[in-house]
Amino acid sequence: MPDVMKIMKDIFISSESWIKARAQYAVKLRITHVIIEKRFSTRELESMFEVYTIEDTHKNSYHLAPEIMDLLRAAALVKGRVLFVEGEE
Repeated sequence: MPDVMKIMKDIFISSESWIKARAQYAVKLRITHVIIEKRFSTRELESMFEVYTIEDTHKNSYHLAPEIMDLLRAAALVKGRVLFVEGEE
């Protein structure tokens, strides 16, 4: 996978190492919301973005859908962009 990939107009996906190394560039891309595993989240990311942390990635993703949809709506209201962060394991 490339370091960061534009999936749709306002939705991106990246590796965990990319967002940590290039957070300022993500701001330039107008990314406002980040969805990331809790173990990869940092205070720096939380100060720069609206961060939604996922506790357990083995959890059935249908349980996360309502919360993710709320985050997507919130991002759309402020004309923001969302970044989904994948772990590298």
